[in-house]
Amino acid sequence: MTEMIVDNIISKVPKGGILWNLGDVSFGRSEETAQMLKRIADHCEHHLIFGNHDHGIEKHSQYFKSMQHDTQIKVGKRTFILHHFEKKIWDRAHHGTYHLFGHAHSQYQPDMTRRCMDVGIDTRAGGDMKPYSFDEICAILDPIEPIKHHNL
Repeated sequence: MTEMIVDNIISKVPKGGILWNLGDVSFGRSEETAQMLKRIADHCEHHLIFGNHDHGIEKHSQYFKSMQHDTQIKVGKRTFILHHFEKKIWDRAHHGTYHLFGHAHSQYQPDMTRRCMDVGIDTRAGGDMKPYSFDEICAILDPIEPIKHHNL
């Protein structure tokens, strides 16, 4: 399965592109994890948002461009809040920011009233185990109106 996931990342993320991993990188042995992460790092810029199963992943920090618990990024004119866990409310949600998370492992029922999404590779229709592109995410979330401030 690890080989399939790495092959899917390499096929989906352009060479030299950026991969945001929202946690729970590996449940495998350290040596296998290092080999997997090296293949990804040789292909693209890999950023990690720590997940609750990422114990000891810091020893593989050379394979990541960054490692943090959460972050905010801009892609074009859109702002994304990245975290491993789903948040009910996030910074500037009422201004249209998006919230992406990964912890739910396809157990999350989407709330199509908020611009948030479980982007784990195990959530895609058909179970193809590929990462989402920002274009795919925006196609899903753009039609959703920003939440009303203090009106959750």
